[in-house]
Amino acid sequence: MRYLYWTLRYLPDAVRGEFVNIGVIVGRDGQDWAIRTIENFERASRIGGDLSVARRWAHSLRQDIEANSHRAHLAYTGEDFAATEGWLDRMREFHNNSIQVSEAMPVVAQTANEGADLLYARLVVDPARAVRSTSHTRAVARLTEAYSDISDEYNVLKRVKVNSGRQSMDFDFALTNRRIEHLSRVWSFDVKDPSTQVEKVQAWGFRIEQLRESGGELTAANEKTIHVDQDVPVRILYVPPNNAAGLESLDIARDAWKRIEARAFPIEHARRLVAA
Repeated sequence: MRYLYWTLRYLPDAVRGEFVNIGVIVGRDGQDWAIRTIENFERASRIGGDLSVARRWAHSLRQDIEANSHRAHLAYTGEDFAATEGWLDRMREFHNNSIQVSEAMPVVAQTANEGADLLYARLVVDPARAVRSTSHTRAVARLTEAYSDISDEYNVLKRVKVNSGRQSMDFDFALTNRRIEHLSRVWSFDVKDPSTQVEKVQAWGFRIEQLRESGGELTAANEKTIHVDQDVPVRILYVPPNNAAGLESLDIARDAWKRIEARAFPIEHARRLVAA
């Protein structure tokens, strides 16, 4: 299917002309729309200017397109409309200083989301996305859904931190009853550079070894601390890679998980992880 796409740019100094792509929009009148924007503005900060405006604009624009409606502070007085090609044309005229929208260009994709993923990978440099990819987000959502089916006698804590001695480690979920039943974390190897994931897995595993030796404490969102046994079950949900180099990285990661006695499950077995 033929779509149109627009590149979102941050250009703090029009005279110098240096800019950084901070996102892409893909859509077509009468069809679906999608947007991808950067999570890490570190690269954009290197060319100066006031990034706060770009951050707010990118965040609001993403929310508006995902909801397929545009709030008044980004639209035009008295207008109430969904995302359209005409709306993007008006955005191009309205935002022509430090924040700019490029001319529309064609792209062929099955869906707007597919086109946005393809173009984002090619046109935008985002250090955060190299690790926190869309596949990671999808896996966390899959695991969240799996935990929602669990018995009411259990409590599911999200985004928790466990401290053991001087080591601190992050987990996406903790399943609790009267104690910590298990801890789980998502790792995605469907990324541009899987080797960076291996380094992070190994560093994380080193910290888990401290937990295995002396136990630790979990800090929940309400600042309550819960004791964590040194033999607490650790579960991994992983997104497999899509190339040979990624498979090698995943094998190395599996070795690291075995050393800390963590059980690993592919993304399609999220419910099995929760029930294990």
